Formats: sequence, C-alpha cells, structure tokens
Amino acid sequence: MSGREKSGGRKCKVQICLFLVLVTVSLWGLGVETSFAQLSGNEVSYAFTGGAIPRNGFLPLMSTNGIKAGSFRIHPFFGAGEIFTDNAFRTSSNRQSDFVHTVSPGIQIQLPFAGLHRAAIDYRATKSFSQRFPSNNVLNQDLRGQVLLNFPGGLEMKLQGGYAQGFDLRGSELDLQFLEPTKWAQKTFIGEAETIGSQFGVRLRVRAVDREFKNNNQAVTRDRLSSQGNITVFGLIAPKTYALLNFGVTRQVYDQNTQLDSMNYQMNTGLRWRATGKTTGEIQVGYTFLIPDRAPRSQPSGSPLSSGGSRSDAIQVSGSLNWQPASRLNMSLRPSRSIQQSGILGTSTFTQTAIDFTANYTFGALTSINANFNYADSVFENDQGNLGATTRKDNNFGGGFGVTYQAVRWLGVTAQYRYDQRSSTIAAFESYANTLMVSIQGIF
Repeated sequence: MSGREKSGGRKCKVQICLFLVLVTVSLWGLGVETSFAQLSGNEVSYAFTGGAIPRNGFLPLMSTNGIKAGSFRIHPFFGAGEIFTDNAFRTSSNRQSDFVHTVSPGIQIQLPFAGLHRAAIDYRATKSFSQRFPSNNVLNQDLRGQVLLNFPGGLEMKLQGGYAQGFDLRGSELDLQFLEPTKWAQKTFIGEAETIGSQFGVRLRVRAVDREFKNNNQAVTRDRLSSQGNITVFGLIAPKTYALLNFGVTRQVYDQNTQLDSMNYQMNTGLRWRATGKTTGEIQVGYTFLIPDRAPRSQPSGSPLSSGGSRSDAIQVSGSLNWQPASRLNMSLRPSRSIQQSGILGTSTFTQTAIDFTANYTFGALTSINANFNYADSVFENDQGNLGATTRKDNNFGGGFGVTYQAVRWLGVTAQYRYDQRSSTIAAFESYANTLMVSIQGIF
C-alpha cells in the first residue's frame, strides 16, 4: 500500500471517528432539538422539513439518495411557506387574523459503519415571522443524534439524544393564552433494544426528558424531569401476528412544584402484526395508575404552586394501524388514551382520549393529495386547592386536506387547508380557526 493510500485510509477513519463523537455528544443532550416544525397553533405540519419528527419517537432516516461524500450520505432539505389564519391567538372573542412567513432549513447526515450499523445526525429548524403580531414569532430548532445497531440473530438497538427548543401550541390543552406562546427547552434521551424470533420476542425501552420553561412564569410550576422504562414481551399466535404484554413505569420529578411528583404504572396487552404486505400495526390496551408522592397540602394564598392531587387511574390505549389498500393509497390510524400532568395553576392532571387519521393518495409520479382528521377529549382534575371550581373539559376537533405537486425529483409545491375547533366548559378556552398554507419544499 502506498503512502497516499495509507494517508487516505487514516483520514477516512478520522472522519468517521469525529462523526461518531458528534453523534455521541448529541446523544448526551448537548445539541439543539425542538418540537416538530409547526407554527403557533394547530396549523399545518411542515412535511417539507424531511417529515415531522415524532416528538417522543425515533428520528426517521431519509431514504432518498442524497449527496454522497466518502462514506457519508448527506441530505439537505429546505422549505418556505406563507400562511394565513383567521384566529392567530386561538381565542373565543376578539379574533385576529394574520399572515405568517416561514423558512425551514435542515440537514441529515447518515454514516453506515461496521456492516449493518448506522449513525445519523439531523438538524432542522423553522423560523416563523408574524406580519401583525411579533409576539407570535417563534424559532424552533432540532438537533438529534442516533445510532442504530443491528446484530446477528435479529437483535436491534437504537440510541438517540438531543436538546429541544419548542413551545406550547396555540389552541392546545396546555395553551395559557398569554401574549407570547409558552416556550420551553428540553434534553432528551431514548434507548431501545428489541429482538423477535420465530416464536417469541422482547423489547426494552427507556426514555428521559428534562424540560425547562423559558417565559410566562412557567418555570416554577412546570420544570421537571420525566423518566420512563418499559418492557414488552411478544409471542407468536398466528403467521406474522404476535400477542404482546407490556409493563411500564414513569417517574415525574418537579424542580419546585414538588406536590406533583408522582409514579405512573402501566400494564397493557395487545397485538403486533404484519398480516399482509399491505397492513402493519401495533395496538396496546390496558390500565394506568398515577400515584402522587405526597398527600395534598394547601399552599399559601397567591402561591403559584399546586396543592397536589389524588390518585388517578384510567384505561390506557396506544398504538397505530397502517393500511395500504391500493398501491397509491396509504392510510394511518392512531388511537390513544392516557393520564398526563398539566402543571397548570388550579389543576393537577388531565385524562386525554384521542384519535388521529391520515390518508395520502398519489396520482402518477408528480401529484398527491392528503387528508387529516384528529379529535381529542381532555378532562382535567382540579387540585386540592381548587376543588370548588368548574371542572374543565375540552373537546378539540381538527381536519384538513392538501395537494402536493413535485415539479422535479427534489422540489415540490404544497397547498393545504385546515380547520380547528375547541369547545370547553370554560368559555375562555373555546375557539375555532381556519388556516391556509402555500409552501415550496426541497429535499435531496
């Protein structure tokens, strides 16, 4: 081997090592990550940023060819959009219309190594500028690092980490209707190991989220560390169909609002299947128990801290169903039911039952249409210091459709419409909004 070849080999190894170090740094939460690229409201997701990242899930790896640089696959992507909404603050009265201008750059770099393993780092951001209300301007950023390891025998491991900057969406259950959206930052780590054989399988999953709120005086009541662990056992009951049994526990530790510290236990059963090439899914149904660490205790008058709540329990549902009835049509259904802690003054938890449906149909190679429907029912529990107040119950309904035209392989144009409505037992939280968006997007 010549000196030049040796030098080139060493240089390549150094590049790979540096990339893996960068991914590792992200895994320890030293990067910048965000909620997926949405605007200040339940508005249209920015699919042109490479596909919205599930906030609590793993980074989707892009399958396009990208740009090849040595052993790396580089996928730059970008988008720009114009949005009109007739209710910028999602209020029940004094509705204000607005135009919002957005730009969304991003890049994903993938590195296959040691055979079947892969490392990836992904950065994406959305900056939105409100034409009439600068207080609604937001910057979302997202840097996640992921390592995917595939071992002989079918064992697969995923490790992912990052650090998020995001905000509570206008019109959501946690929207406090302040002049500025409530902004937050969070460090995240997710780990998963799964192996499924011909008859049995097991999956282990851990997740930790350290969230800090940045404005609207929310840090005192809502800053917290959430840690979660799950073990799921699979058993084959039919060709390509597994029954499953899942046990999980979630620990919530608040920085200052310690009356909301709790343990949440989950026990679920369900099915996981790939019955045909057109149907995949996993559904879990079970029971969840949320047990506070401390008995309720009255707070001094004017204190923002919670008095605490009582034990809560509810039927829990999670999972997704994916169906491709025709080669050009894809449909997805995601039901859910869970207990969540609100941390909002006067309440301790809320139980949410929700469903989300999406469909996409492709005409030829250039045009596709999509539709989405979602519904969520949220019932809040008043904390012990607010038992005499009206119980808050929200119903959120939303739906929309859009058309995408792919001008060339890497460039497309999208037009979308969406309607959102929230009814509530507390009139101040009721609202409805119409949203229109036109965008251009590219991905390599």
